[in-house]
Amino acid sequence: MVTDCVLECREQRNTEIKSLSKDSDVACVKANVPGLDKNTPCAKLLVSYFTMLLKNKGLRVEKTLSGADGDCTLFLLKKGKAYKRKFVRLEEHHPLGRFIDVDVTLKNATAGLSRKKRRKCFLCNQPAFYCGRIKAHAVKELLRYMDETTERYFTSLLARTLEKSMQKELRMNNKFGLVCKNTQGSHTDIDYRSMKRAINAVKTPLAECFFVGLKANACEDILVRIRRIGLDCEEKMYEATGGANAYKGFIFIGGVLLASVGYLLGKSLPVSALEETIKSVCKGIDDASDKATFGYKAYHEHGFGGIRKLCSNGFDVVINASKKIQRKPLLQALCEIVGRLDDSVLLKRSITFEKYVYFQNLISSVDVRDKKQLKTVNRECLQNNISIGGAADVLIAAILLNDLLKIFYFGEV
Repeated sequence: MVTDCVLECREQRNTEIKSLSKDSDVACVKANVPGLDKNTPCAKLLVSYFTMLLKNKGLRVEKTLSGADGDCTLFLLKKGKAYKRKFVRLEEHHPLGRFIDVDVTLKNATAGLSRKKRRKCFLCNQPAFYCGRIKAHAVKELLRYMDETTERYFTSLLARTLEKSMQKELRMNNKFGLVCKNTQGSHTDIDYRSMKRAINAVKTPLAECFFVGLKANACEDILVRIRRIGLDCEEKMYEATGGANAYKGFIFIGGVLLASVGYLLGKSLPVSALEETIKSVCKGIDDASDKATFGYKAYHEHGFGGIRKLCSNGFDVVINASKKIQRKPLLQALCEIVGRLDDSVLLKRSITFEKYVYFQNLISSVDVRDKKQLKTVNRECLQNNISIGGAADVLIAAILLNDLLKIFYFGEV
């Protein structure tokens, strides 16, 4: 029976808390989910998010548990009573606080600390226990409200995160023919303002890819669904730029990355599984591709890897760059990306493969601390109409991945 499994899991959690509380106060974070299914995608997302929220405030994760009663995270505390007051304020004032329980058990206590005020129902102002006892609301109604509220919150949060990541790259200077605030670089059809308009146009619809992954039963279900979202984003981008391509490559890379991260969270998988997840998501890339694109032709006519190589390697360049930018300037990371990436934008701009190899080696060898070298290489790129749009897309994705790792908890790697 499902109820037996839930009760057994609850008992195991209580035993774990009792064991930890012999030496310390203990906090337990879990989702407040109506009904018997405690492992909904929404519940997993909430536990991951609030776990990271507390971790970012200096609390150390002691243990994560999963089972029929849902995921939960255990923290060891000092001054548990003071933390309980903070957790109650979090539950009462955070937009998603009503959907989470942060319980505190003091050292050697037999039960958790109680609240001074009873929690209210999701849908009305009555005490939740009262509504539950009289079954005032259908479980489906409560879950729908919980899911819709949570999705609205995270759509907004992810849209802001996308905007921040894209703006970080856009504000950089001396980017080897890319658009900057004070120059169009090698681009005649787009400038800083139109790039900003494109960001505003795509950030919210692109965030939807995250929820496709979160709710997916299998990786193989994801690509076709996010392709529809991607086409909608492209249409909005072209409307914003007057027909110019600003972020077409990133729309794909960012969409796959968001969906894959969502999938990890929905399945309680660690971030170490990201590379294999991306490979699985992208298995059908040729079936979902526009066969008229330059990248598609370059791949099938010349064996040039482009986006297909990036996908078959599980976005390894993105993941590697996300680690590099934690300790290196973004511009230096961009140079290194150029050296590791088969950039179809650079190939198209170079016209010949020999010229492509020359500029790939030239840019990837730049030491951005050498201002004279940086200036010389930038000037040569402009004189030859060179741009590295594919590398820029990868850099944005690397920035985005780092930002997502600061928002969600994926377990210790």
